[in-house]
Amino acid sequence: MSQLNSKAGRTMFIQDLCGGLSLVVLVVAAFHLPLLT
Repeated sequence: MSQLNSKAGRTMFIQDLCGGLSLVVLVVAAFHLPLLT
């Protein structure tokens, strides 16, 4: 039971990590677009 709980927590952590990473990528891209053009 505890193993299932940790697996669910890990999935949430990975989703959170991916969401934060995509947000960072979007911010970095937004900052770099004016420099590239």
